[in-house]
Amino acid sequence: MATYYVTTSGSNGNAGTSEGAAWANPGYAASQMSTGDVCYVKSGTYTLTTSTAGSGGPVSLPQGVIMEGYQITPGDLGTPPVIFAGAITSVNLVSAAGSLSVSRCRNLKVDGNSNSGVHGFAASFRDLVERCVATRCVFGFNQVNALESLADSCSSRGFQNCNATLCHARNCPVGFALFGSRLQVVSCIAEGGSGNGFLTGSSLTTEYAPLLAFCHAYGYGSNGFFLQVANAQTIACCAVGNGAYGFNVAQTSIVMRGCAGYGNTSGNTNAGAPISVTSLTADPYDNAAAGDFNLNNVAGGGAVLRGLTAEV
Repeated sequence: MATYYVTTSGSNGNAGTSEGAAWANPGYAASQMSTGDVCYVKSGTYTLTTSTAGSGGPVSLPQGVIMEGYQITPGDLGTPPVIFAGAITSVNLVSAAGSLSVSRCRNLKVDGNSNSGVHGFAASFRDLVERCVATRCVFGFNQVNALESLADSCSSRGFQNCNATLCHARNCPVGFALFGSRLQVVSCIAEGGSGNGFLTGSSLTTEYAPLLAFCHAYGYGSNGFFLQVANAQTIACCAVGNGAYGFNVAQTSIVMRGCAGYGNTSGNTNAGAPISVTSLTADPYDNAAAGDFNLNNVAGGGAVLRGLTAEV
């Protein structure tokens, strides 16, 4: 096991084993790592010059390694380094093998520059992406275990087929798309996209149905939650200010408990939905328009939602 370093002033001709002898880019560092290694990447912008993984290219992590960003001192989790697509198209900015042992990314930011075919973090369902940001990509996060991460202004989907906890999708046409097996999305927020905040696929078999718990959909152009697979579980979720239904439920066997809605253009549920959603009479958030989704204490709003959550 070895510890490596990357800085914007480094050189790929260095040993990479200290900040003073750091490598120049994260893609090269990943190509030199082996299982058990850790690489610390210092804050700054690392612009791709090629679509081939390695020197000047995207990050392709081997199995069982950690790549972590820092600002001043390794481990500080300060301002993250930025892996920037530049003029490169059709690439995953950060990817991992991970089929046998888990790779981990922590405190990294990727910027797809709105280029064609550029995705953010893509891996297997075993790999962990923690406290990371994906902006201006097509898919921000694809097939990863995501924790405390943000997808911002992605052109298609913020989180595609991810297990996600404490994550946030902002200004993505679909916030969270769940078409994979037994996915779990917990305590996540989707806000401000043109499509559906949370979307479950219609082709899944019922034994692979997803779980959505303590999630919030706010200000989407279409449905807050569009639930299309039987036996999906939606627990203590809330839809506010969406352009169609709060909860568009396409299956009679969907399990819903403790869910609520407010101010959705077409109402809280689609016509004839087999479930009930509590209709709030006031906005439950402190100031969602400014990004503050803390529950307020307003009667009929946050106070009701707190009670529903406590009953689950």
